[in-house]
Amino acid sequence: MSMHGKRASTKGRGRVLLMTSAAAVVALGATPVSAREVHLDQLPWQVASTGTETRPETAKLIEQAKQALAQNHPDVAAIFLRNALAAEPENPDLHLQLGIALFRTGDQAAAERELRTAREKGAPDANVLPILFGVMIARSEDEQLLAQFPPPSEGDTSALASDTLRARATVLARRGNLREAAASLDRALSFNTSAANRITRAQLARTMGQKALALKLVDDVLTESPKEAAALMMKVEVLLEDKQQDKALETANQAVTDYPSSAQALITRARVYLQNKDNPKALADLDAALKLAPGTPFALFYKALVLDQANDMKQAWELAQQLPPTFVNSRPEIGTAVAQIASKAGHAEIGTSMLASVVVNFPKNADARVRLASRYIELKDATRALEALRPMSDSSDPRIVLLLAQVYEMQQQYATAAEYAQKASDAGVGGDALKRQIAIINMQGGNIDAATNELEKLNAANPADPSSPGPYSVP
Repeated sequence: MSMHGKRASTKGRGRVLLMTSAAAVVALGATPVSAREVHLDQLPWQVASTGTETRPETAKLIEQAKQALAQNHPDVAAIFLRNALAAEPENPDLHLQLGIALFRTGDQAAAERELRTAREKGAPDANVLPILFGVMIARSEDEQLLAQFPPPSEGDTSALASDTLRARATVLARRGNLREAAASLDRALSFNTSAANRITRAQLARTMGQKALALKLVDDVLTESPKEAAALMMKVEVLLEDKQQDKALETANQAVTDYPSSAQALITRARVYLQNKDNPKALADLDAALKLAPGTPFALFYKALVLDQANDMKQAWELAQQLPPTFVNSRPEIGTAVAQIASKAGHAEIGTSMLASVVVNFPKNADARVRLASRYIELKDATRALEALRPMSDSSDPRIVLLLAQVYEMQQQYATAAEYAQKASDAGVGGDALKRQIAIINMQGGNIDAATNELEKLNAANPADPSSPGPYSVP
């Protein structure tokens, strides 16, 4: 029997699916959603019957855990659930519930252990796997997820099959396999047009530059469910990318009105304020979000960015240090931003190390390689700078090309340096200043004829410009 048919109870299905939707959107880089943001009514408390009766004292501990979660104290809930497990260590529901509570505390490794234990002890896949997918995605366990959970068999149209296809699409998209990710989501949508599937497909369309499709998918969800939180957040992101700040703010305001106690809604509106350079309002929303859900990574991250812009590097770095490593390593733009804060706060070595980690985690990200190579050039370490740039040596990105020229010049490989500099110049980058530099590089390499020809062209084009020397001038 396939994974998708095994233990396929669907009791409590909707509540579990909502959490998985949030996790999928997070991993695809859309709305900032944290496990802390999952509401109590989305948690599968006693969602499955496993034949294990719960003792009265255990039921009391579970009720206390629920109350702790309702008050945004998942760490306290975890204590109650561990006490319950001490009395009933074989109860799969308790392992599942503890896994969820631990996920909300940010202890993703412990959450995964509990969820896998719950599955081993008989908790239904339909209840465990959607949450386990979210944890694995949050931990960047991309290869493991793809290997352990293959595509569902043909003809499988279960809710779990849909969850699996969506989780795989999330990972495939993050690895840059956008077409394969789209195919996985389109298959899920062929038999399950849930809001979760459509919103995740909208995010993928956004990633692929298909803004019209993304907006249509989100609007379709909102037409059916005007208060669908994830759709509102996604719409804000799409509108921001389309430079429609007024409409983005209107949608964000609606989200905050519909969900006044949601840290996620406040963080989303703060993003709009940040783009509008209204930092005081952004900071107010972020502080309100942190009051509702203390330690929420995205709130801490954006607040650190606000303080960075205000040049309050000490406090910005203090906030950045509170971010979980898994969060910092989850996206290249987050890692590079935190690395920049570290460097500006006087911790250049830490910043450089963090940039190197971003390059390792996201080898196709050009911005991270540019920043890392630039840092090594500042340190006059041409060898490491070249190591950072070499995988993209065929790139047409002018930043990459110019840095390669600079690195090869540092290594006194003048012919190669001139070749890359010329490539940038031919692409219309650098103007006369770069052409003069090409002439200097050629002179350094002993290619006097090429240098002279370049300088003569510059002089003919700008005879009155003293920075364009004639053929007998010394540059």
